[in-house]
Amino acid sequence: MAKTVVVKAYLLGEDEAVTEIHKFPFVYTKEDFFKSADLSRNISSLFFNLKKTAALNMFYRDEEGDLVGISSDDELMMGLACMKDDIFRVYIKVPKEPQ
Repeated sequence: MAKTVVVKAYLLGEDEAVTEIHKFPFVYTKEDFFKSADLSRNISSLFFNLKKTAALNMFYRDEEGDLVGISSDDELMMGLACMKDDIFRVYIKVPKEPQ
């Protein structure tokens, strides 16, 4: 049985100011649960200003308002537990390129 989570992705620029927002449904099945790699791929395809090869740093806000990194499926599941209003909010930062 397929499940859907509404994801709202915020692209953060300098000083963590939001520069772009996208909202989309993410459909998954119990056997093919919500995976961080799949989420990252979906988000990359939405933000046209990002290089398609750019690495994304994904975060969620916890109960204390801190940005917590999502680098594994387990961390993603912890983030889903912090969902409010049935929307999973993901904050995206693009690492700065070395100069």
